[in-house]
Amino acid sequence: RLSCDEATTLIKQLSQETPYSPRLDIPFAKWQALVSNSKWRKELYKQRSLVYSRKPSINLLSWLDNFLEAGWQTVEEVRARNCQPTLRVAYRSQQTRLKDSLNGNSSASSPFYENIPEAVTAIIKLLKTNNSKQTNLPAIELLGEIAHGSLDAIALLADMINTTHDHDLRRQAAVSLGKLDPNHPQAGIRRVRIIDLEMQLNGSKVAFMVTLIPEADGGINVHLRVYPTNEKYLKNNLQLLVLDQQGEIFLSAQSRSADNWIQLEFHGERGDRFMVKLVLVDASFSKEFVL
Repeated sequence: RLSCDEATTLIKQLSQETPYSPRLDIPFAKWQALVSNSKWRKELYKQRSLVYSRKPSINLLSWLDNFLEAGWQTVEEVRARNCQPTLRVAYRSQQTRLKDSLNGNSSASSPFYENIPEAVTAIIKLLKTNNSKQTNLPAIELLGEIAHGSLDAIALLADMINTTHDHDLRRQAAVSLGKLDPNHPQAGIRRVRIIDLEMQLNGSKVAFMVTLIPEADGGINVHLRVYPTNEKYLKNNLQLLVLDQQGEIFLSAQSRSADNWIQLEFHGERGDRFMVKLVLVDASFSKEFVL
């Protein structure tokens, strides 16, 4: 058992920022006694959240100038470092089948990555003639990975951004364009952060993905998505919240029992500030952003 004074001292000690779970700083018996008390647990969550909220805001627009904030990774980096089969950030199984299909249709006998120019030509032809979203989405993503230096690919992606009415296809076209021509005025960018704060998310490890797409009116489209990493589905009732400068919630999504991800999308203007929160029961993680 803990006295009130001892609990207050421990909360103050454990409220300091650490790169690991705070329960490693004290004996397990004391940690268990502290978090078993609802009042003390909520106070510790509150104090830890205040520490993180005082960190500098992330400037999302700076990413469009290829500035990468610490802790954020490209999708490719996340895929390379996370071997879990459930971390499928963007249609990997469809893309693999697409590569196999292109290999099978190729007149050359060498593997896919030895026939990049031919593969790029085949993908461009496919995107110009095919109307299936299920096929086109991984094809657009693959084009962004292999078509470096292809002016035809850049022109096609820019045209798709201007003409397609499907938000998913348009978003992926902008992200792929950003990989091939980062200085293009329509280039988008996508970054992922693995959130592994055991206390904040009850032991859950999730991938938090942010995609930014410049709009014709000078604003920016912000797309947020949260994936599980170690499990097939997100934990039930995980909330993704977006709060305005006054701390009021203006967008929210909540996971159900068999959700692979939850997502939100909104339009922002330069100088807009907002906070993103992940909430699971009494636990929460928050990050402030500025456009």
